[in-house]
Amino acid sequence: MYDKNFTVYEVDVKKRSLKPLKKVLKMDMRTQPASFKLLNNKPAVYVTTSVEMQPYKYLIDRQSDDYYVSRLLNTQDSTNVNVKRRRNMTIYGDQSSLQLMFNSRNRMGEFSDFRPNHNRKNLTSAIQDSYKNVTKLGLPMDNVRFFSYDPNTRAIMYRTYVEGFPVFRTSGFGTVSTRTLNSSAQRTIFSLDNLEVPLPSNKGYVSLPSTETMLKRLKDHGYNMKDLQKVRLGYTWKKDTTSPLLIDLNPDWYIYYHKQWRSYTSLMNQY
Repeated sequence: MYDKNFTVYEVDVKKRSLKPLKKVLKMDMRTQPASFKLLNNKPAVYVTTSVEMQPYKYLIDRQSDDYYVSRLLNTQDSTNVNVKRRRNMTIYGDQSSLQLMFNSRNRMGEFSDFRPNHNRKNLTSAIQDSYKNVTKLGLPMDNVRFFSYDPNTRAIMYRTYVEGFPVFRTSGFGTVSTRTLNSSAQRTIFSLDNLEVPLPSNKGYVSLPSTETMLKRLKDHGYNMKDLQKVRLGYTWKKDTTSPLLIDLNPDWYIYYHKQWRSYTSLMNQY
């Protein structure tokens, strides 16, 4: 399907073997009834019944500043790298074209590359360039996936996925965001903390409402439906109270509201 002009293409599979696909469909798996509907004139997947999702607890991988400095800055000659500290900010630079900043308060890093780039504006090139920037960080890519592309800002977001659902932090930020500013500047924003090992959780399944029920409750709560652009099932990243190295992942609906991803719970509790 091509969303822009609502074109549907049919593919002939008569000469292909469907045995592998049929085998997958016969596997013992949890399924969820869903349908395609228009949300503000854009196709969206509507879950037609309530959803049962499992909360998780994860041990996080917390890398040091030095790890990213060695990967992103040319440190063969350490005298070329200078360091500045301002309150909760630590800034590394090679005195010419590379800068790396760390925010100890929100555990975020920002890498700026001021060397010349191709500055190609098509989506394919943007994704290819962004993927190269993501792999430079050395993150485990098993559960990191492309999430979104903003053609206006040319920002590409990658998120960590758990059981096929994206993880949202309190700020709405994902795992990595890359952006080509112009022909001489690229920027990568990333989290210094990432999911590593799942741990057993004593919490039972959480029940979330169907898409239409969730949207109706938001409407009844006073939200304008035209402001709700996208909806996704996902997990909320929340610090565990028992250890700084543990994270709780709680299931929730996420809504793209006023150009940022907000959880259904936070919207309902806002007023």
